[in-house]
Amino acid sequence: MDSFDLQPDEAVSYCQHCGRETVHRIEIALRETTTRDEVAPENAKHARKPVRTALCEACGAKSHQSRFHGD
Repeated sequence: MDSFDLQPDEAVSYCQHCGRETVHRIEIALRETTTRDEVAPENAKHARKPVRTALCEACGAKSHQSRFHGD
């Protein structure tokens, strides 16, 4: 494997588009799990899930991964 000089928000992982290990810029964010119309207003702030987005530095392909409690 190649040697990479990584920033704190980067990781080396396999890119499905490139077909090889490349540097990916990683972002973690909380996304709504439902629209606000589907939950009571007092519960809307709890209707979130963490989502990991990886952007391939070589080709620009994005991948998303959701993790749910108990998965």
